[in-house]
Amino acid sequence: MNTPKNEHYSALDATPFTVPVVEYEEEVDTTSTIRGSIIGVQQASKYIGCNGCQKRNVQIIAPNKAICQSCKLQQLPSTCTTFWTLRILVKPETASKSIYLRLALLHLINPAFRLQTATEDDIVAIILENFQTSVEFTFGSFTYQVSELHRFNSTS
Repeated sequence: MNTPKNEHYSALDATPFTVPVVEYEEEVDTTSTIRGSIIGVQQASKYIGCNGCQKRNVQIIAPNKAICQSCKLQQLPSTCTTFWTLRILVKPETASKSIYLRLALLHLINPAFRLQTATEDDIVAIILENFQTSVEFTFGSFTYQVSELHRFNSTS
């Protein structure tokens, strides 16, 4: 309302709203689940996490020095947590069209595997060689980020 203070303004009553309002839903399902197999890896990205703020914004500036871009903590790169994220192509069992999903690698790989020293080729080879079997993926319908997965044996 752009009425100057020195001008008088009086508001008129509006007619009441008569159309019913849509009911509020407690929870909207924003996840989807598919069962299929990984048929390709489009991208594998490696990040290291800060020991202080846990953010994945650490820059290695020397073999023995890494600096967090968020909290400015200086640390040894070998002490930082390593994260791998993948963009994978999944062939669903019940659909003809494949789907790209984003996946944090820690969901898949054995904890004994050395993620810090792994190369992109190592990661891609492990995924493609070991995940030809059926996997059930639960992922965000908007982000396509995998939140859960369950691997099935060939007998199930």
